[in-house]
Amino acid sequence: MNAVEQQYDGLDFEASIKQEYLIVTGANNQGRRIGKGVVVIRPTTHTRFYSIIVPLVTAIAAGSCTALELADTMLNVDSVLKDILPKSLDPDTFCIINATLYSQEHVFLVDQTAQSNVSSVDRLCSNYSARAIAIVDRDADIEFAAKTIVKARFSFQGTSPYSPDLIVVNEYIKDEFTEACSRYAGKFFPSMSKSITVRNNNFLETKKALKAAEEKGEVTTSGTTLFKIVDIHDRSCPMTKMKISGYCLSIISSSSLVDSVSISKLSPDLLALYTFSDPVTAKFLSQHVNAHTSFANSIPSHILVGPAAPITPVPAPPHHKYSTNMFSSPRPQYIALPAPSSDLALIDDMLARFYEPAGQSWALVKLRGKVVGKDGKAAKLLKPKKVQPEGSQLGFFEQGILLGAGLVLTVIISTAIGGIWVVKRSIKEQRPL
Repeated sequence: MNAVEQQYDGLDFEASIKQEYLIVTGANNQGRRIGKGVVVIRPTTHTRFYSIIVPLVTAIAAGSCTALELADTMLNVDSVLKDILPKSLDPDTFCIINATLYSQEHVFLVDQTAQSNVSSVDRLCSNYSARAIAIVDRDADIEFAAKTIVKARFSFQGTSPYSPDLIVVNEYIKDEFTEACSRYAGKFFPSMSKSITVRNNNFLETKKALKAAEEKGEVTTSGTTLFKIVDIHDRSCPMTKMKISGYCLSIISSSSLVDSVSISKLSPDLLALYTFSDPVTAKFLSQHVNAHTSFANSIPSHILVGPAAPITPVPAPPHHKYSTNMFSSPRPQYIALPAPSSDLALIDDMLARFYEPAGQSWALVKLRGKVVGKDGKAAKLLKPKKVQPEGSQLGFFEQGILLGAGLVLTVIISTAIGGIWVVKRSIKEQRPL
């Protein structure tokens, strides 16, 4: 309902009318936008009410007509919306479609069930099969990271597209992290729970892949009948690349930051990356892992609600997945053009003399004089930019090299001092009294 309130508060009919008539008053309407026309919403099953209402109200606020695909299902939320929405909205601008719309000409489709990044000018797609990965470095707060990841993985029955599908943990803290995850997972479920209800095919696919990996010895599992903590030994295991659904927490170890990046790149175009580390390491990881969104030391609860954010160059608002700019197109109107610069004025003068060959030649000579000097070189040179200063901060590899060199030198110097002391003592003992 917060999304509905935000869109409603953003409506200003007086300002909209004033903007519409700007060109009549002799002013430019540079920020003019128009709705996409007819918007068809194909919702996901995850947090279905939110996934339907948010794009619906956003499309209406952008000035579009809307159609909602709601097939006949047993879901209670569908039956409620089929009853409420037609009564609440204008039938000339809203309708419900009981089947999948295959002919998509002249409509703008909001597809929350897509399996690839195929957004275009007439489609807004959320890739629900894209994966999310968490990386836990050795300097992370293990208890906080485990608690945050378990909550994100198991909330909403593990169906959120932003729930971490794979957790890459530094090998030095893997055992401690796994133990913390098991502890928090046990606290997550109420004691009266007895079984997990399988609600869709994604649960079955995850369960099937887990069973096959266990039989091949690629993983070992721990946990209860309610949840599974999966320790992945073989990086070629399909579970390192698949979308996980349900109460299944997959963990794999890494030997270094570079190794963590390599594991993350097993899946191109990640939906989200969660890093648990110090800020410098978080910057390194988010820079080298190709993810649509990165979060350092957090997994916001609001991102777990709703579909995956649509693949679009238009930035999403801070707390919701859709904005009115996604459902509208820029259509600026100009009537009062600014005074052109001297160079553009020469071009205008040249084009204005198209019927005067002599005048056009004069304008071309003048324009050339602006660009090229008498010596044939550029009349105006580009000023050199300030050279980027050399980095004063040591990188990860340099730190490792210096640390290793320091340890080696410490051992060598200590050995040399000890050897000299032993030699001197031996000489003193052999010297005759």
